[in-house]
Amino acid sequence: MDLTRDLHKSQRAGAQAPDARDKAYSAETSRRDKSNMGFETIGQDLESTAGMQYLRVQNMDQLYKMYDLHSGKTSTASGCPRVPSLSKHFHCPSGRRKMDGDFKTGCGGKHPLSPEFMFNGKTEAGLAFGAADLNGAPLHVIPEQFAVRTYFDTEGYFHVPQLERTCCWVCTCPDMLTPFDMPLARPLQGTVVPGESLMKCFAEKELRKKNTDAGIATPRVDWHSLVLDQGMHNRMRSLATRKDEHLRKMDLMLANSLRSYDLMTQASSLTTGNSDVTFNPNASDDEANYVIRTLSMTTKISREVDRLYEYVVAPWIQQNTQDLNTSHRKLLEANIDPKVDKENGQVKAYFEERALFNRRHNAIKKDLTQYLLRLLKTCFLSAKDAATVPTGYRVRTDI
Repeated sequence: MDLTRDLHKSQRAGAQAPDARDKAYSAETSRRDKSNMGFETIGQDLESTAGMQYLRVQNMDQLYKMYDLHSGKTSTASGCPRVPSLSKHFHCPSGRRKMDGDFKTGCGGKHPLSPEFMFNGKTEAGLAFGAADLNGAPLHVIPEQFAVRTYFDTEGYFHVPQLERTCCWVCTCPDMLTPFDMPLARPLQGTVVPGESLMKCFAEKELRKKNTDAGIATPRVDWHSLVLDQGMHNRMRSLATRKDEHLRKMDLMLANSLRSYDLMTQASSLTTGNSDVTFNPNASDDEANYVIRTLSMTTKISREVDRLYEYVVAPWIQQNTQDLNTSHRKLLEANIDPKVDKENGQVKAYFEERALFNRRHNAIKKDLTQYLLRLLKTCFLSAKDAATVPTGYRVRTDI
């Protein structure tokens, strides 16, 4: 905090006289500005500078406020704080002391706001600290995940717990020795999942296409028998974006692996763009071989949803409408009037099919609309995506 305060002071217009300004601090702040890690950048672009947010902390009061933000507290929910009352925990004689390490052992800190206490992984409150959603409500986490006794043995050594539920434990790389060697936090883009009805509509489309290619007639599909998995979601995203979802994720992981938390180069800005690069094979002389075009994320999202409706929802509506018309025509050919013979078994089955179609149709349209709205919401939550949104849209959401 002392270093950050001195660096910030060297950049303030009225903090120091020009002849007394520390040139080393001024050079360091200038280098950070050029590498997109300056004070203004880390205060506005959270995604690209997630690991450098500690450089914003100049004093204990700012650290207290950042802990309050990390807890996920909102006006309607308390979030997941480390202690029941952070204000009482901080505003005490020990909380007013200067934060420094333990002079006896040379490691850790005994201050109430020290990271060793606030993020202590050997306490349940430390594991749950900040596990809240965007509305401040606690996230649904398996209770065993917060049981500290399952992570450490009696001698204090860490071990992977054996939980009754299926869990996934990932070791990214044994060469990552500190958090600052890790890649930056994942962006918000691509984290929105379509609703179950919309996914099953896509699954039915795939099943019908598979049976058609094999020359098998497809009867009415039972949605309860359809299995939804990550591969299904990837194929649906590939259809919407016209890009292979697996390759897109691998490219994103590769780009993130090139950036560590404290990377001080231009690589962070080069690997987070939303631009489309198009090759022009007919270019000659001074013409550019590549054309870089930056589209608004709202435009991209609207096109993706339009493709989902055109290639998934609309064919499903057409197919089911044809099936209903076929059933209605068969009733008329059998001299059965659905409007009159309502007690007939075939007529009841016909109306049940129509009712099922209407319920599924409404559920699919609802999922498609909510999927679009969630995608649009992430455009304004993501700093990278929000940079491409028209200024007027951002102003309305910031009010």
